Amino acid sequence: MNLSVASLQGMINPALALHQAGAFGQARELYKKILGIAPSETTTRHLLGVLEHQSGHTALGVHLIRQALVISPAEPLYLANLAALLVARADPVASSIAARSLVIEPNYLDGAANLATAELHEGAIEKAIARLSRLVRHNPELANLHDLLASGYEENEQYGMAIASRRRVLCLVPGIHDGYQRIANTHTMHGQGREARFHLERWGIINPTPGAKFRAAHNQDRVPETIEGVAETRRRLEAYLDLAETQSLTIPDPLLGIGVTNFSLSYHDLTNRDLVRRIAEYYLRACPEIAWTAPHCRGRYRPSRRIRVAFVSMFLGAHTIGKLFSGIFEYLPRDRFEVIAVSQARSSDVAWRDQIALADDKLTLARDLPRARHQLADVEADIIVYLDIGMDPLTYYLAFARLAPVQAVCVGHPDTTGIPNIDYFLTSRGAEPQNWREHYTERAILLDEFPFFYRHLPIIEKQLGRAELGLPERATLYVCPQTLFKMHPAYDGVFLEILRCDPEGRLVMIESAQAPETDRMRARLERAGPDVANRVIFQRRMNGLEYLNFTREADLLVETFAFAGGNSTFEALTTGTPILAYAGKHMRSRVTMDIFRLIGLEDCVAPDTGRFVEMALELAHDNERRREIRSRIAETAPILFERSIAVEGLATFLEAAVDLRRDGKLLEPGTLSVS
Repeated sequence: MNLSVASLQGMINPALALHQAGAFGQARELYKKILGIAPSETTTRHLLGVLEHQSGHTALGVHLIRQALVISPAEPLYLANLAALLVARADPVASSIAARSLVIEPNYLDGAANLATAELHEGAIEKAIARLSRLVRHNPELANLHDLLASGYEENEQYGMAIASRRRVLCLVPGIHDGYQRIANTHTMHGQGREARFHLERWGIINPTPGAKFRAAHNQDRVPETIEGVAETRRRLEAYLDLAETQSLTIPDPLLGIGVTNFSLSYHDLTNRDLVRRIAEYYLRACPEIAWTAPHCRGRYRPSRRIRVAFVSMFLGAHTIGKLFSGIFEYLPRDRFEVIAVSQARSSDVAWRDQIALADDKLTLARDLPRARHQLADVEADIIVYLDIGMDPLTYYLAFARLAPVQAVCVGHPDTTGIPNIDYFLTSRGAEPQNWREHYTERAILLDEFPFFYRHLPIIEKQLGRAELGLPERATLYVCPQTLFKMHPAYDGVFLEILRCDPEGRLVMIESAQAPETDRMRARLERAGPDVANRVIFQRRMNGLEYLNFTREADLLVETFAFAGGNSTFEALTTGTPILAYAGKHMRSRVTMDIFRLIGLEDCVAPDTGRFVEMALELAHDNERRREIRSRIAETAPILFERSIAVEGLATFLEAAVDLRRDGKLLEPGTLSVS
């Protein structure tokens, strides 16, 4: 049947009106009716594709818009919207599709915005920021462009610039409630807890939902000002959870409605098991669908011939997680395992590309919880190992679902999750205190050692001295190379006491990437030790070469007390500088201690804070002892790198867990050694 353009438009308009009103079912029927009469009508096919995406059927939407493009390949609107759908599916061709729309129409705004969005999702952050900055200059009245630019700045850790863009959004659209949520999140990332609380309170007034109230209760500074401040943040959170238990709650999508993890709780030097369990129970009451079960996890389990292992982390690449664990992708025996690397795209990160290539397959997760859940379920893994839970909201919420018959979390973020669907926590027997059973909601599996596979680091080719690094030549340098949020205020006095006992001593810390956190730490130390705080140096942030030279120039490296180093310990050992570790109350404060166990450096571990001060002074001033320790490090540290025994320990767990799951059983908590 040949219909006139006017007749077709007369049919499309009512369908589009229903579509725009949210009546998707009725609009869908009308769109299909039109296509039944005029199959080559591309406007309708494109609109139906958009509707299917909005209804949660993105794959079908992509298919329909591709069909429209077969008939009308030069339509920039179709290309731009196809790119948007491909971004939602985390498809790496999204940017090339969006770019095609600009070839056809160079000044097409939606095409340029969608290209920038695709670049952000694919990890081309600098390119996206440059593109969005140009768009904002030419279209300063468009709030969505400022919002996208803020997201780019956040990805690039330029939080001050992100805050400025978020403020512009609120000026343009003052009543947009999620604008207050987003600027609060940015302030939190920038280390400005007070400002974040202000915007969260505004968000709660405009949008008084359970999600807004929980987000406000859970807000906290990563670098707290006082011990009392740490206690107050926990009291505020527990008070809200008490209240929530008496209420009926609904949070449709926690990633959108809350979007935070329990990250900062792990730095409080307290046992978090009961609190994080309560938080998980809160989510399960407010959003039961978060515990969705994948189809292949229902009914009787039949494992694959080779065990399919999905390793999940948003922090592969040059991040600590990628450095500690990615070697496992290469060295798990392929006759026994199939490895799938699951992450977000970081295409501009060479390390990310190299690490992903080591796996048998890869999956790039969409930044959308329902979509990501189905993506991971479609992998049909026998076992999922989350390399970290608690550092990224998407993987935290994903972990609530049953997406594999066996699910475990590794020590990338070394604290319990509270999540019922995480079966196991993989740790090291040498790092656990005697009361380790009190620390986990999961079944803790104590391997012979942490499943780290750290690559050998290159030899320092260029030697930089203290003067070149801006450090005092003659002082005794006690260097703490940890991030500032690992510094618990209860232990500030220990470092200050070292300075009081050593008039020539300098405590050197590394500035935070966020200036407000450095300012807060400086003020905290000035209050705690006004007599010696002028001998605390905040070293500028450095590149890799400078950092290794920086640790080499230290007289002594000193660990933090509530949360130990991991990546920084491996890096420091390559320079040979002695490290003073600490045997804390939780595994997360004993990681370096356990690494030292493997190379016989137990005499560099302080059992308490008093002894820590004594040992620091002894090591810093005993040149012969330091030379002897450097010699031992040079001799023994190489065995810590690329350890096949660590990979075999993980393989032993994977096989044992899958084997028992076949019979509907789980491993008991406790030690699991390589046979």
